[in-house]
Amino acid sequence: MQTPFAMCPMLLPVFLALLVSGCESNNSSPALSQNTSTVLSQTPGGGTINVDAPNTNKPNFIYTPLALPVESPGDTFRISLSSTGVQSDLSSINADVDAAGRLVVFDSLADNLVTADTNATWDIFLRDRRRDLTLRLSQTVDGFDANGASIEPKISADGRYVVFSSTADNLAADDSNQVSDVFVYNVETATIVRVSNNVQGAAANGASVTPAISGDGRWLVFSSQATDMLDDGLQTTNRQVYLYDADSGAMRRVSTGRDGKVANADCFNPVISRDGSVIAYDSAASNLIANDQNAMGDIFVYQLST
Repeated sequence: MQTPFAMCPMLLPVFLALLVSGCESNNSSPALSQNTSTVLSQTPGGGTINVDAPNTNKPNFIYTPLALPVESPGDTFRISLSSTGVQSDLSSINADVDAAGRLVVFDSLADNLVTADTNATWDIFLRDRRRDLTLRLSQTVDGFDANGASIEPKISADGRYVVFSSTADNLAADDSNQVSDVFVYNVETATIVRVSNNVQGAAANGASVTPAISGDGRWLVFSSQATDMLDDGLQTTNRQVYLYDADSGAMRRVSTGRDGKVANADCFNPVISRDGSVIAYDSAASNLIANDQNAMGDIFVYQLST
């Protein structure tokens, strides 16, 4: 929905990050809002929103296009704060930001960003820069702690959906696979849905990780070791990339060649274009294209036919 960068799109986040910091640093995992106005980076160490009750942090989020505070080029702000401005007491990493630069998601080990955070593991948080409000997203529908680590958040460009992976078994019903699953959080309704399901709609029989999401939240991609995602007779023990359609609930494997053969090596780290039409991922598979003889990991792109 926003026009692409005129030139060097892959170098722009790095260039802007240097402008923000003013010097070289050991920051990692930068993220760039899709209107190019906000750069996020992580450094090791150191609408209307209502909360039902102080000890649940369960949000009822109605997003309205409120303007951000006036900021000057080169300004740097810390995001990993509680709603009262308290600094996080443990590391926060893996930030992502919506297209407006207002909503930032990240995972953190801190237990003081919200009240009643007692699970002593990684959680997913959302920071509303306009409201100076921090909410925990990785929790049960009743506002209780997730009983496993939740990591790798990505937010849709419109700020409505957040996808992440978690080993918790209390975020969705009948989660008994004892491995990581992929979940999507609806910011407006404060609901969590597991999307890494098998063909029967139950928890898949293998770990699902590294999710990504399209700009409108319709398309989600992730990597999975599960062998029961589809009932097409093409299952393999190699990690594959899957595409989930949130509108229809349909699942498809995208780590395949033109002949339909499944990748013969693990496939990792999928990303998806804002309009959901292109998925890229890395793999050492040798059967996705003709004459692949380098015996090395390559980057592949899957063009979605809509």
